[in-house]
Amino acid sequence: MAERLAGRVAVITGGGSGIGLASARRLASEGARVVIGDVDENAGGAAADEVGGLFVKVDVTDAGQVEAMFQQAVDTYGSLDIAFNNAGISPPDDDSILTTEFEAWQRVQHVNLTSVYLCCKYALPHMLAQGKGSIINTASFVAVMGAATSQISYTASKGGVLAMTRELGVQFARQGVRVNALCPGPVNTPLLKELFAKDPVRAARRLVHIPMGRFAEPEEIAAAVAFLASDDSSFMTGSQFLVDGGISGAYVTPNSPTGLLMDSAGDALFRPVRTGNAFEETVERLLQAIKLGVVPPGERLPAERDLATRLNVSRVTLREALHALQESGFVESRRGRYGGTFVCTASPRAVPTTPSRVDDIEDVLILRSALEIGAAECAAMRPLSDEDRAQLRARLSECDTSGLDEYRRKDSRLHLAVAELTGSPSLTAAVADVRMRLNELLDGIPLLPKNIEHSNRQHAALVEAILAGDAVTARRAMTEHLEGSASLLRGFLV
Repeated sequence: MAERLAGRVAVITGGGSGIGLASARRLASEGARVVIGDVDENAGGAAADEVGGLFVKVDVTDAGQVEAMFQQAVDTYGSLDIAFNNAGISPPDDDSILTTEFEAWQRVQHVNLTSVYLCCKYALPHMLAQGKGSIINTASFVAVMGAATSQISYTASKGGVLAMTRELGVQFARQGVRVNALCPGPVNTPLLKELFAKDPVRAARRLVHIPMGRFAEPEEIAAAVAFLASDDSSFMTGSQFLVDGGISGAYVTPNSPTGLLMDSAGDALFRPVRTGNAFEETVERLLQAIKLGVVPPGERLPAERDLATRLNVSRVTLREALHALQESGFVESRRGRYGGTFVCTASPRAVPTTPSRVDDIEDVLILRSALEIGAAECAAMRPLSDEDRAQLRARLSECDTSGLDEYRRKDSRLHLAVAELTGSPSLTAAVADVRMRLNELLDGIPLLPKNIEHSNRQHAALVEAILAGDAVTARRAMTEHLEGSASLLRGFLV
């Protein structure tokens, strides 16, 4: 990749995840030295380590911390050439003006608008002193469009970012500093996933208005950030740079090119999965489509090539997921001219999904994440004896060589061994308790050989990180492993 940004220094707020993380990777790949500003030390620190940059913990609503962040960037690298003011929130209690409380309104305004004001205020003096610089403020397509599905404070905050950006872009145009607003459409980030994960219909209501028929990927927005940061956009300032899949220019959107009668809920469910647990998330998405009636009993799923493209998985992974569902009695394969994969007319009986059951599943998954991710990190941070190391390797070997009938017991023993390495009997007891509840849920879903194979690889990466004393990698490995199990539980049981 061409190094358009060689020798330049970029500060990115909200750089620990989503658009910020993708942009950090992109700017670093084009030669920039990157400073990650984030309130999350773990995510921000990991992002900075990944791109070989500097992490600064910062509350973007605190003027002193924001000023210090930019000063530290200049003190460390000698200049400030790019400021990507990207931190933002979209909490569920920001809704209609009739239901959004003032506290929620203020919180969103502080993080989404006041932070951009502070970042511009303290980045500009450095850029003006050197006679050049590019400021990129994250606004949104909602700043130029109205929506009946309101998030009133978020929308108002992004409108404010857009207006402030125009003002600054004009004010400092002849002093070498460009200021532009990036206006993404809906992006497949943790923020959006959290908002729509439990409500596919809400996601579908938005997707139907996007001509391209999908949410953007963070890397696509990062490419726009790199363009605005570089000299390729040297004649742009005070602009609103829309990267929205055509949503702001649409009146009537196209029908599906497949010709299938697939409604917008199908588009919402058959969206790209994350690469870390591709098999498990593919199973989850297919089960959701079946259980929600998006593909009714007796009807055919989208063609394999189309479905793999939508889910952004290989056809091998898709076939493995379909085979697992066929073995479990959810789908059947038919040959011939009118063949394909069809939803079975009588799906396996499942325990009725009640609100209390869904709440219990989520309670177990959240508690498990809090306990076991922390345990993995703590275990990696402790000095381990030779006996500790031998015990952990033994548990890993037992799990790796276990048959299906013994797998859950051996898997439980490995997870408890990680907890024991923390040296905290209370934590180990808590992990044991939540594991008992988890196993009751796991007993309600089939053992999938592909998932076990994948889990064993994740176990090996986790153990390797703990033995190496790499807490960041241990935390990441455990997080990814638990997300895979959660996808299957939600897919089969919810």
